[in-house]
Amino acid sequence: MRLRKSQIASTLIVASFIASGLDAYQFFNIPSTWYSYLIALIAMLFLPQRLSNHRAITFYLLFFAWAMTTTCVALVNLTSSLTLQDLMFILIRFLKLFFFISTLFIYFNFFNSREDIIPFISAVIYIGAIFAAIALYIYVAQVAGLPEFERNRMGTGGDLVASKPIFTYPFHRLLGTFREPGLYVEWILLPYFLSVQFIWRSRIIALCSGLMLGSIFLTGSLLGIVIVASTGGLAILSWTIDSRKIVNYRYFASIFIALSIFSVLVDGQKDTHGYRIADTSHMHAGQLVMLIIEDRVKPLAQSGMQAENRAYLSKAIDFYTVNLTGIGLGISNLQLANALKSKLPGSFLSLYTNALVSTGIIGIFLLSVSLVFPLLEKKIGETAKILYLKDSAIWLLCLYVAYFLTFYATIEELSYGFAITTALILQIAHIITDRASLRSMKSRSLTSCK
Repeated sequence: MRLRKSQIASTLIVASFIASGLDAYQFFNIPSTWYSYLIALIAMLFLPQRLSNHRAITFYLLFFAWAMTTTCVALVNLTSSLTLQDLMFILIRFLKLFFFISTLFIYFNFFNSREDIIPFISAVIYIGAIFAAIALYIYVAQVAGLPEFERNRMGTGGDLVASKPIFTYPFHRLLGTFREPGLYVEWILLPYFLSVQFIWRSRIIALCSGLMLGSIFLTGSLLGIVIVASTGGLAILSWTIDSRKIVNYRYFASIFIALSIFSVLVDGQKDTHGYRIADTSHMHAGQLVMLIIEDRVKPLAQSGMQAENRAYLSKAIDFYTVNLTGIGLGISNLQLANALKSKLPGSFLSLYTNALVSTGIIGIFLLSVSLVFPLLEKKIGETAKILYLKDSAIWLLCLYVAYFLTFYATIEELSYGFAITTALILQIAHIITDRASLRSMKSRSLTSCK
């Protein structure tokens, strides 16, 4: 049976999303996450409808053009002092930004085919649950010495990620198929928030949501837990006010599943590798949580980011002078490495700091407009009802805001998952202008997510 172009595009898009979740692996010396972008580009060739653009994407293109301009100007004076490896690092920064914009453009057009949105969301939820289950197995395998999938990609610290990574932490932290717990949290946000948005549709989705939330708890990522708690509380409040109904019991069931997973699997360490308590293996889940609160939450509430283990960044960044143009994308990371006396390019661990230092006040303004513009679209809630997102798209909107927080304290570059989230936000607001599509979608249901 001959496949239609739309079926090929859908298959490639799903394959692209799967590849994006294999951060700790590479094939033929190319990181798997790069394949996700390449597969998405191939999928664009099979999109059945004419390609169209959106003003939000145009703002990202302006940011790209400005970053390219200011970096090229900076390179004129620095070329003689940069090695070929340095130039390759700078080129990769632009390639990643280009791939983000391309992915956003591709998903925006993929969702133009209205019937593709709901099946894709369904696939993302189940794929996220499968990756969460794999992450839980890897967690148990690392603790119990069981076989796991061998990691073959260099870690963010410059070495290969060991079969059991070392953490100076009260308990062993979940990595999943990623190089760092924070990277796993950033990726799993999309399927988790989508699962909660649709949790009222199926018990299976509630189970998927619980698996993903449990894996987030085991990462020990303070930012991830804060994001889930804060946005979750906001969503529940809005959900209740909008619908004037009690929040679906499946949401609380998923939280119970997550807490059960954490309580059963969390494992203290006989050697905490420099943590103030040398052996936490005898402690139960509640005691380990209290240690985290005492060591990280209280100091953070009292002193802000200066109390975090990222405080060294604020000191290193002090020598930068903020100006209109910045010092160039990628160049800023190389100079940060010199300031930190590191052999590897430095990371600002913040998209906003990176943009401000690299592209200046003009660049951060263009980026800010790009980020905020999708939220300025009208009638998001009204369109969401027609798309069967229950009473509102509050969880999808919370997901979008959650990425803002990850860009503040974890991720310094625009990510694959954020491209998908932005495309969903843009299309939910965009469909309202298509009256014919609205009439045809009123009779649709979410059967594919059941």
